Amino acid sequence: MKLPESVLFDFQVDTHHDEIDKGHGRIEKRSIEVTSSMAESLGADWPGCAQVFRLTRERKTGEKVETRWCTGSRAGRANAPVRGN
Repeated sequence: MKLPESVLFDFQVDTHHDEIDKGHGRIEKRSIEVTSSMAESLGADWPGCAQVFRLTRERKTGEKVETRWCTGSRAGRANAPVRGN
């Protein structure tokens, strides 16, 4: 199930964390932005949703930007973005 498009427009950041990594001939910036303010409006379609977060990864070799939208069942502060290989 996809998040509604309104998430893109109504997203108000409660907290965020940025991380910059250099290696393999590139610079990569990862960030996570978290909000708990949308849980109520998503309620019926997303039971148990306590927060919505946006993960962004920007690579400086090919100027590629990747953004992912996710939901979580526990409210809390932003932790460091997870790096997956």
